[in-house]
Amino acid sequence: MNVLMPKPYAELHQSYIKRYLDTRVPHILGKGKRIVQGKHRDGSEFPIYLDVNMWETAGRMFFSGIITRVPTETAPKQQLNAGVSDIQMHVDRIGM
Repeated sequence: MNVLMPKPYAELHQSYIKRYLDTRVPHILGKGKRIVQGKHRDGSEFPIYLDVNMWETAGRMFFSGIITRVPTETAPKQQLNAGVSDIQMHVDRIGM
C-alpha cells in the first residue's frame, strides 16, 4: 500500500494500522469512500476515492481497500470536503 501513498501518509500507514489493532476504534474503516491523494509511479499525486474495510475469518483479520480515480472536474470540491472531514476526524480524536 505504501507505494500508492504520498510520503506523509505512507510514513504513517503502519501507525494507523497499529492504532486500530490496539484500540479497535475505526477512523476510516467502514466509513465509506473518501477522497485522499494517490501517487503515480512518477511520483505525481492525484485524487482518488478510497474505501477501506476489515473482516475476520477463522480468527484472522484482513483489510481491503478499493481505489477509484476521482474525475478531474469533481476533484477540487471533493478535496476541500475531504480536508474538512480530516480536520473533523482529528478534532473528534482529541475530544474537542
